[in-house]
Amino acid sequence: MANPFRLRRAHRAYPRALALALVVLLGLSGTALAQGTPSGDQGPRFGQWGPGRPPPAAEGPTAAPPPGAPAPGTLPQAPAPSAPGAPAPAPAPNYWGGCNWDLRGTWRVTGRQNTPTFRMYRTTAHIQQYGNWLQIEQDDGVSYYGQCNGNGIQLDVYSGDQFIGYQDGSFNYFGGGWDRWNLARIQFSWQTYVPSYAAGNETWHRW
Repeated sequence: MANPFRLRRAHRAYPRALALALVVLLGLSGTALAQGTPSGDQGPRFGQWGPGRPPPAAEGPTAAPPPGAPAPGTLPQAPAPSAPGAPAPAPAPNYWGGCNWDLRGTWRVTGRQNTPTFRMYRTTAHIQQYGNWLQIEQDDGVSYYGQCNGNGIQLDVYSGDQFIGYQDGSFNYFGGGWDRWNLARIQFSWQTYVPSYAAGNETWHRW
């Protein structure tokens, strides 16, 4: 997310109409909206994890792989061109406290602000992972603190020490987690409240 933005509030509708609208939004944005995203500024979701606080777990996986086995949960390489139907390595969430993947490293961020005005932006993000807990520093001064559970990621967004919003998304290895350059991809939606209301989408590619 480019600093700073704000949330677009959802309108109430009949259940069937609301479900249809969500399907349309997902189709347009290509972003998996995480369950439990607050509908307004309700403060940090991970109050025990934020700027100036010690990590809730040790850095890296929460357990060691079996003797002789490769480190599970690391981002796998895409299937080779000669074997396009090769099955993907199974994730191992027990090694990452419930997260399927080792997300540590540098990611290229391509973003689109949709509200209140449209604009494109690019930046770089650096992920540190403590079990399934994530700390992310972005080159434009934005930082994130949150969790990865399965393929889903939920983040509180900060500018310096100030909480400014939420960013949620998913790593979709099965059915679209890799782009044409065979790089890992995470897709996010974000909402911020400081200094004013804004929202948008991002795609992160692993370096």
